[in-house]
Formats: sequence, C-alpha cells, structure tokens
Amino acid sequence: MRPTYTCRLLSPEQLQSNSSWELRPSLPDSYLTHQSSESIRRIGLLYQPIVQQSSDGSFEFITGRRCFTTFQTIYPETAIWCRVVADNTPAKEILGLVFEENSRSHPLSVIERAHFFQLCDQLLDSNQKAELFKQLELQVNPHIINRTLELLQLEPPVQTALITENIPEIVARELLKLNNADQKAVFALFMQLNIGGGKQRRMLALLRDLVGRQGVSVVEYLRKNEIQNILNHPEMNVPQKAQSLLQFLQNLLSPSLLEAETHFTAWKSALKLPENCDITHSQAFEQDTVVLSVTFKNKEDMEKRLKDMKQFLSAEPE
Repeated sequence: MRPTYTCRLLSPEQLQSNSSWELRPSLPDSYLTHQSSESIRRIGLLYQPIVQQSSDGSFEFITGRRCFTTFQTIYPETAIWCRVVADNTPAKEILGLVFEENSRSHPLSVIERAHFFQLCDQLLDSNQKAELFKQLELQVNPHIINRTLELLQLEPPVQTALITENIPEIVARELLKLNNADQKAVFALFMQLNIGGGKQRRMLALLRDLVGRQGVSVVEYLRKNEIQNILNHPEMNVPQKAQSLLQFLQNLLSPSLLEAETHFTAWKSALKLPENCDITHSQAFEQDTVVLSVTFKNKEDMEKRLKDMKQFLSAEPE
C-alpha cells in the first residue's frame, strides 16, 4: 500500500506544535534542512509539510515541523498548504515516508537512524520491520540496530553534535563509557576548545588514563588548577589552549615523551633543513624510524630533482 495524499490549506490553529515522528528531537527548531530561514523570509514556504489528522481534528506533523515553525514566526497568521495522508494510513507506511523525506536532502546521521529504529521498534512487529527495511533497501541486522540504538543513551547535546558532525561516532561511543556528569564535562571541553575528531580521541584517551590512575572523576580532574589556568589563559587563543592542554596531559601520563620530544626538536633544528623539508618521528616515539618529507613546486620540479635524489638515497651510508 502507498500512502494517499491530499493537499489542503491549513491554518496555524489546525496544526499541532509537536510531532511523534521526529528524528531530530535534540535539535533546536531553528535548525532547518529543507529550506533556510532566509529563503522562507524572502519567498515563503517552498516545502509542503506532510501531516496526518488526529482524533481531535487537529493535524500532526509527520515531516516539516521545523520549516512551519520558522514560517509561523515570520508570517504568524498565514495558512499553509500541506500534504495530508489518510487518517487510517498504517504506521509502516508513515515510517517509510519519514525515512524517505528525512533522507531526501542528506543521508541520515547515525542519531537520526537511531530514532528511526526506535520508532520502528515501538510501532511495528518483526515482520513489518523486515518488510519496511526491505522496501527501503536498508541492509541492517539486529546487532547493527542495537549498536545504533545505544547512542540514544548519550546526552541530548552530544546527540546534536553527532547530527551536526561536531564529533565523530567513534568519539561518541567512547563517551558512552563515561557517566552522565563526566560525559557532559568532556563534551563541554571539546566544544570549548573546538577540536576535531582526532584530537578529541587523543584528549579523551589521556583523560581516561589519568583519572583511572588517580581514581577520580573527569569532572574532578578538570578542576585542577593547572588545567583551569590553561583553559582560562588570557593571552592564548583557542587552538593554543587545545594544544597546551594536550601537551600537559601527555606530559603527566608519559614524562619521558616530553624529554624525547625536546631532544628530537633540538636535533632537527641543528640539521638546518631547507624550508621545503621536514622530519617527523613515529607516534609517541614507538619506533626509531624518522620520515623526511620534501615539498616541490610542482610535478615538473619533482621529476627534475628526482634523478639526483635517487642516486643519493640509494647510495650506501658511509
């Protein structure tokens, strides 16, 4: 069965302000995916919400609630055209609509998929779910669904960050291992320092090791004067604070790394490398190997110099 639509002009009073089909409940109403607020202000509402009539005669949003909310703040008394599905439309068909409409402009984030799977669990039996997933060409199994649903245990701001790609899923799963207070504290730290996924993983790993050694919570540990002095330093910008904090935590965990890094930096400086060359070491000095990188102006420049470099680099060291 395919849902049957009719188009109706509905007044704001006829439309409910909430939706039980929401896949992004943690996001503010101002976060729009189908049409920007500037576009709505300029030319009105292009996207027609999908709604279903409730038993009390009002209409519940299936999709498009945020666009309508923004539209109403700009044009509070204006009626809008909506796509209305029949009131007897089965939940399976509506969930198909929800998935298709929400993934129309962009692939669903892992949190949006989690809310979709949660709705499926609440409203469908196992056979109906299997039929729907086949219809939507979703290649999922119970293990994947359960792992995805686990992310709904995250605090709402963390769920929002997963949707807006401010944190990667791998970091979110590590945050799940923390209690709620520590989870909030670490997430707030990441947002304050505006660091990417790689540095988030590194900082979280350092913090977990350090608090594990001392038997304290992350919240308590972040109150250390040395950490607060870095975070509130009046002369450092945000990237400098992030780098200083990472270095501070790393030095506390492995003091020998600081000494090794200091010796390596002094050795590299003494080599007086050309500006287009750099030398790096293995992560945490786990190996003795070093890497020399050379930057060329272009492919022709590289080809011109490569012959001499090959002869030099293939020669046996004295």
